[in-house]
Order: sequence, then structure tokens, then C-alpha cells
Amino acid sequence: MKINGSSEHHQNHNLKVVIVFGNFTSKDNSFYDINTREQILEFLNTKVKSYDEDPDKRWITTLKNYLNRLRLFYRWLYNHDNDMDHENWQTSRIC
Repeated sequence: MKINGSSEHHQNHNLKVVIVFGNFTSKDNSFYDINTREQILEFLNTKVKSYDEDPDKRWITTLKNYLNRLRLFYRWLYNHDNDMDHENWQTSRIC
């Protein structure tokens, strides 16, 4: 994310979501063991609140935020090896 110019705020929030998700999954799996949609939905369902708890339905924004940040993380995790080759190419080209 630093190479892409992401702000510290963005990096910090992504890290917080991944840590919370990691704590949720650490009892059963590692990030690499998550292979079904239901495993991620189980975590996201912990963010759903009833109308009595949140009448303004702010939990929907939180849910979408967590979903987008997890999607970004898994996209990075899946493509990490290819990105490392690309980063090494860019670094060698600059030097």
C-alpha cells in the first residue's frame, strides 16, 4: 500500500480490520485456510445489529466497510507473488 501511495489512515484501517478478522478466525483457521464464502460471512454476520441496537442502521456502513477491506486484503494475498515480481522489476528499473 505504501508503494501505491495509500494514506497512513487507509493503511491503518485496513490493518485493524485484518487483525479483527484474524482474531475471529485464529481459533479455527489461518487466512490461507479460508476457502468458502460462508466462513467470511460468518465473521461479517457478527457486525449485524438489530433495530433496537441500531435504529439508524449504521451497521450497514460498517458491514460494507469490513467487506471491502477484506476483499482488498484477499485480493492482495492472492496476487502477492505476482506483485512482488512486479515490485522487484520496478525497483531494479529505478536504481
